[in-house]
Amino acid sequence: MGLHTLKFDSPYGNWFSGLKILTRNGVYGSLFVLAMTSTIFLGCSANEQADSVTEGMNRTIATVSIPAPVFSGIDQSGSEFTSTSLRGSKWIASFFFTACQTVCPRLNAKQKDLIREFNGKVKLVSISTDPVNDNGEVLAEYARSYNAMPGSWWMITMPEESMHEVSKVGFAVIDPKEPSMHTTRLVAVDENMTIKGYYDSEEPSDIELLKKWIASH
Repeated sequence: MGLHTLKFDSPYGNWFSGLKILTRNGVYGSLFVLAMTSTIFLGCSANEQADSVTEGMNRTIATVSIPAPVFSGIDQSGSEFTSTSLRGSKWIASFFFTACQTVCPRLNAKQKDLIREFNGKVKLVSISTDPVNDNGEVLAEYARSYNAMPGSWWMITMPEESMHEVSKVGFAVIDPKEPSMHTTRLVAVDENMTIKGYYDSEEPSDIELLKKWIASH
């Protein structure tokens, strides 16, 4: 199956190259493309518009099946983390930065609730979009405020170039040109390192769908 490059002008003035990954893996449905382009650009910048995607589109997004990226970073304890260590476990990827005072506290509070509710059934990986400032004790203290412990919830930093690549190419979400431009999606990855869905952390109906996915199997 050949590579089909689909380009869409994002609200941030850049072509959305992430869909190249999706088309390379054979996802061509017009509804899927509409859903992805309608939902993928949700971040925590103050000037962004509210998401208006229907539940039907969210259900379409929740049935994707594309390879998760392989990446590494340094976690809140100062140890190396590699995504391949999560093979065999369900896990959720997200993006944040410690100085964020808008959506990040809500995003991480919801993830804390998921760990509490589904103890042992899902793991979390939160990737900082501000690696210059989110390191060492800053990241460790922030992780402690959410009771995030390596083994169940890793908060990691990586070189800035790697972070951009993991975000826009690996997970096919918005490239955080600034720390505040990160996606607010929770990206669900299954035991086989396959992305299974994108869930809006600001939408209660999406959180419920995510919980159903975690509880399944």
